[in-house]
Amino acid sequence: MHMSCVAAWGLIEELGKRQAPLDFFSWHAYTDKPQIYAETAANVRRRLDAAGFVKTKQHVTEWFPCILCKIQDTVDGASAFGASLINMVNSGVSLATLYPACSLDEGNKTGGHGWGLFDIQSQPGTGEEHHQLY
Repeated sequence: MHMSCVAAWGLIEELGKRQAPLDFFSWHAYTDKPQIYAETAANVRRRLDAAGFVKTKQHVTEWFPCILCKIQDTVDGASAFGASLINMVNSGVSLATLYPACSLDEGNKTGGHGWGLFDIQSQPGTGEEHHQLY
């Protein structure tokens, strides 16, 4: 979800007007700019609070810092991965579900290479270590 997603803001406002129960609000993003996760989480939090949902949790149900981009299997890619998780934790995100968790060559590497969560042989990649910390 982009920070200026009018439909999502309208949904939050309408649910608030109706005093509907809202246990969590789900959004997703794909970006290699870790600060976008923090900015989006802060914006969602402001909108939820303004609508009366101060206890509603945020779930990032799909996220990945760089889907099949050139930096994905590099130190810079791993840094973006870790920084994205840190930013989500620091911004109050309760749940972050990684997607698609593949490596640059779509999981064909074996032996845990690449920084996706798992390779095509179900071997943990280096991103799996970051995800365990979260």
